[in-house]
Amino acid sequence: FRQNIARVNSHKRFPQARTDGFPSAGFAVLPHRNIQEELKTLNYENFIKSRHSIRHFGSEAVDVELLREAIQIAQYTPSACNRQGWVIRIVESKDAIDTILENQNGNRGFGHEIDKLVMITCDVRAFQKNRELFQPYIDGGMYAQSVLNALYYKGIGAIPLSASLAGSQEKK
Repeated sequence: FRQNIARVNSHKRFPQARTDGFPSAGFAVLPHRNIQEELKTLNYENFIKSRHSIRHFGSEAVDVELLREAIQIAQYTPSACNRQGWVIRIVESKDAIDTILENQNGNRGFGHEIDKLVMITCDVRAFQKNRELFQPYIDGGMYAQSVLNALYYKGIGAIPLSASLAGSQEKK
């Protein structure tokens, strides 16, 4: 056992894997003691319990660089076979945001206040149709949660909105 751990630890960083058409992924082996030390300075419970959905937003523009930093943090979300089949888009055009929210139907009373829209989708081609029918929803949901938490960490208020669209709405 100790020989195997020593061998794994000697690598420290594994080469990145790549799947055609999908982002590269990789992982690192972290010693247990380092993780424990970091956790001593983090109060995860308080962080999670203090995040709430925000439905009314200030007039100040959201800094796109802060959004990108939050997205970089969220990229560490686990996924099936580390495929990371999610796709994220930052929508800045007010006309595009209005069109998207008009079809979303869950933002009455605050949609007009949204300065930037972060859209998360999953590319179903990253998954096996027969065996992993629901995996895009699972991976996408975990990623959405990570994005929300990362946005909160960066001081950006957000609310998750689902897109349960009819076929005609999807085409728009």
